[in-house]
Amino acid sequence: RMFMEQVTSGDTIKNPRALERMTEKYGVSFNSIMKQLQLFDDELAGLESVAIETLKTISESLQSQVLYLPTYRRIERELTSVVDWLDPDDLRRQRKKETVSDRDHAYIELVEFGMQDVEESIRAEQDRLQQFQSESLRVLTLTHFGDIVSKAYKEEDVDRLGNLSNDAVTSVLSRVDDSIVDGEQRMQWHSTIQAARSKERPHSEREQIICHYFLKLFDFQNDLQSHEKRIATFCNICSEYIRDKEFVYDSTKFSFSIRPTFEIHGEDSIQLSDLSSGEKQVVSLFSHLYLSGQSSYFVLIDEPELSLSVPWQKRFLVDIKDGGFCAGLIAVTHSPFIYDNELRVYAHGLGEFSKV
Repeated sequence: RMFMEQVTSGDTIKNPRALERMTEKYGVSFNSIMKQLQLFDDELAGLESVAIETLKTISESLQSQVLYLPTYRRIERELTSVVDWLDPDDLRRQRKKETVSDRDHAYIELVEFGMQDVEESIRAEQDRLQQFQSESLRVLTLTHFGDIVSKAYKEEDVDRLGNLSNDAVTSVLSRVDDSIVDGEQRMQWHSTIQAARSKERPHSEREQIICHYFLKLFDFQNDLQSHEKRIATFCNICSEYIRDKEFVYDSTKFSFSIRPTFEIHGEDSIQLSDLSSGEKQVVSLFSHLYLSGQSSYFVLIDEPELSLSVPWQKRFLVDIKDGGFCAGLIAVTHSPFIYDNELRVYAHGLGEFSKV
């Protein structure tokens, strides 16, 4: 309430830079405030329109989305615990709208309260993968029926089975829902496939049909794993930073969890909200980079060293650069460790560009 009173008083509402300083002071998203104010002020709506068009032009030139990480980019507590008059249901609905359109924006400012945005990104990725599996298996089952009618299974190269390990066979069969193949049938299939692997050709038509369907499942699993690469890589890189915790993605259940790497009595998993400040900064950034659906970013970071230990500072920018989605990277820092790596050759002091 106090924030809105200060924003709408005097010339602050007419001065974008003053408004931006005010939002930084209170930890409120500048873009969100502009959206609210434009409902009441045509001049601000026009100003935002010009800014959006300019950003779109920049983004098109870069062929990437601009991702800006300002100083103090993550507030520890959830927004609803800071602003007592905020309706959590309204906030969730607004977040859902913004999440859908984020990938279409030319520019994203990564400032968030708590870790709810990370939780939502992970859930959205899990839902996407589950939907992909459900649809793919439905199509595969229908296609297989057609293959039986046309006897396309007779053309299957069953020699491919010989190159698969026992673990690979078990993993593929575990993907098949019980509604399609129950436990007893699954064991029969496993025995048939193992027997077929030791023969030059399957002897019966039934074996040919089973092996044909299994190999289709195997190809599907490889396709699914390529779709799972984003969340798997996100978990791997977070686990590399946070050594006392393991970020786990279970591909058989599409589940995500954080587990301590050492035994804690009575505690099997850790919540995102329980992470430290530095851990939250790392997890937040990499969740956006890997799980937002964008393929290319031009990243701008102000003080990347915030809340990061020295070892993390030394690898942070390198990991962003090597992620496969970084079209450009600009970071402004006070820390000598941020560029204590392969990026040192690209680092410059402000004094190099000014004269006294």
